[in-house]
Amino acid sequence: PRWLAAISDHFEEHPESVAAQGTIAWPEEFETDDGLRQSIEGRGTIVRHVLPPGSKRSELIGFNMALKRHTMGAIGGFDERLGPGAAGLNDERKLADRIRHLGGEIDYIADARVVHRVEDAHLTEDFFREHYRAQGRSRFAYKPNGLFSSILPNLLKAVTLYSLWTATGNIRNRYRALGRLYHYREMLAIHWRRR
Repeated sequence: PRWLAAISDHFEEHPESVAAQGTIAWPEEFETDDGLRQSIEGRGTIVRHVLPPGSKRSELIGFNMALKRHTMGAIGGFDERLGPGAAGLNDERKLADRIRHLGGEIDYIADARVVHRVEDAHLTEDFFREHYRAQGRSRFAYKPNGLFSSILPNLLKAVTLYSLWTATGNIRNRYRALGRLYHYREMLAIHWRRR
């Protein structure tokens, strides 16, 4: 309930601030339901950002971010090749890159807290796979990705780590490696389609 006031207070107290990331909290049931927590953590479908006051961030996460209007104008707004309706993800990551490129910093506002509810559909294997495929499409759209300098080495690393974490039974790391495997496989498919 204090989100808007916290954002407003921050920018009023720090006129030099151009962008900020607020706290993203887990739902209450996440804290008490071990199965839900393992499912969410394992698949990497939610992040939690709770940092010390005054911290600086290097990224923005769309669940809870704020930018001054002149900042959006200076950086040219969202990259329309990314985000929903396009490649699927990373539009806010690209915003953060452009803010830093222009010398801006991203502040952290602890009191600007939101709880990110996780829909049941976001805990499925299909959602997980499509999330990381979208991440691969987005990365391909905004970063140079050579076949031999980036895509194949990272795909090989993901396969190796997936095998290792599967063999050792580390579910969280296995899912992280599987996500990267989907990510780089999608980039490889795009690379081959463009040839």
